[in-house]
Amino acid sequence: MNGSAALLVGLGLTSLWTGAWVSTSALAMLRAARTSKRGERPSARPWRVHLIRPCAGVDPALRSNLESLRRAHWPEGVELEVTFSTGRAEDAAAPICDAVAEQLRAEGWRVHSLHGPLPRDLFNQKVGQLARADASRESEIVINVDSDVDLSGFDFERLLAPFATSNTGAVWAAPIEVAPQSPADFASAALLGASLHSFALLAGLDPAGFVGKCFAIRREALDDAGGFASFGDWLGEDMELGRRLVASGWVPRFAGLSVKSMAGGRDMAQVRDRYRRWFSVIRWQRPALLVGYPMLFFAALPLMLAWMVLGVVGTPWLGLGAAFVASWRIVIARRAARASRIAKPTLGPGGWLLPALRADLLIARAFFACLRGDRVAWRGRELQLRRGGRLALR
Repeated sequence: MNGSAALLVGLGLTSLWTGAWVSTSALAMLRAARTSKRGERPSARPWRVHLIRPCAGVDPALRSNLESLRRAHWPEGVELEVTFSTGRAEDAAAPICDAVAEQLRAEGWRVHSLHGPLPRDLFNQKVGQLARADASRESEIVINVDSDVDLSGFDFERLLAPFATSNTGAVWAAPIEVAPQSPADFASAALLGASLHSFALLAGLDPAGFVGKCFAIRREALDDAGGFASFGDWLGEDMELGRRLVASGWVPRFAGLSVKSMAGGRDMAQVRDRYRRWFSVIRWQRPALLVGYPMLFFAALPLMLAWMVLGVVGTPWLGLGAAFVASWRIVIARRAARASRIAKPTLGPGGWLLPALRADLLIARAFFACLRGDRVAWRGRELQLRRGGRLALR
């Protein structure tokens, strides 16, 4: 192949890749904008709701996060029961759960504090806590909110509104991080709030997607999915739950809401390993989606490099493609931040482009790390992933 032919092939492939990236991200942004404008009419039914907050260990914001339910927006008429849960009675979070529960009961809230132990062969202790806390089965709607979430200002009326549609099985909110402290925290916040991996944008690309940091599920749908305990040996219990809901005829819906994680103070290895687990879920549970990561989620840097190379070996004006890619990446960052309702200072210094590229580099590092081997470290245990995404002891 001579130089001219190689240039044409390179130009064709780079143009196709750029076109696919631009069109896919444009579709995600358009659907996110429609979701934000549409909203949902509040459900007229006064649901019986059980809110569960599984906890493990202590972070500085735990007490405030648990107390924040009083600062959330609750629909009128809802019958609310709350459970704070830990997997072990000696867990450092247990006394905080007990103290906050006692305080809220004194204010008239119906709150319980429940502690382990959980079965030793239950690899996913979060769903173990959910199953144990929900054993009474009195509620019509079960809500899970992870312990690092601050519910101040969160609109539970909008979270519950889609249940007015009879086939809605579960409703979820997109996690964002709003309290970064370290460079790794800023990269993570940018990944969730200024990239195509922002769940507010991903919801437009994968209508059957489901994220488990903050979700509500209808009792009948949970029963049809097998109950919380049936997810005890899954790493990505939320992805498997979404799959089972769809298989059972239920529809998981994105609420068009963001939920604020207060996670912070992490180093890059901790953040990378967290996303490595996330992407391992994709690899083992929905492997067909894995090709989308290099093609879409960290495409900006290789595309910029490809256009610059074309500008050097071909005609200089081809190098303008790199400027277009950088500009479009800024558009994605801004639209993702708007859809996720995240403030620009949360993304760290460097305008819009540098946080966006930090997010892409984090995605790339976690993606390539997830391709190495079939083992994950999770909550102090070394676990092995098996076909389909199920867990076993190493």
